[in-house]
Amino acid sequence: MVIAVHVQPGASTESLRAVAGRGWVLRVRAKPVDGAANARAREIIAAALGVRAAKVTLRIGEHAREKVFVAEGDEDDLAGRLEVLASAAR
Repeated sequence: MVIAVHVQPGASTESLRAVAGRGWVLRVRAKPVDGAANARAREIIAAALGVRAAKVTLRIGEHAREKVFVAEGDEDDLAGRLEVLASAAR
């Protein structure tokens, strides 16, 4: 499953939420230094999807705030988990 997110590093709180008109916004405490924010973003996405962090890879945007991650797993299960997250934000 492909997940496009806007990452906000150095945030005071961590969250993954759907924002109308913007898609997924991921706030991480880690600073964008030595890949720390990317690693934390990967961990948060993995936890939200119920998979191991090793099953989530950064495909596009290593040095940008707009990123594309790919999660391995059952597509229906992963889509269902994202839908639950999106519904909680409404």
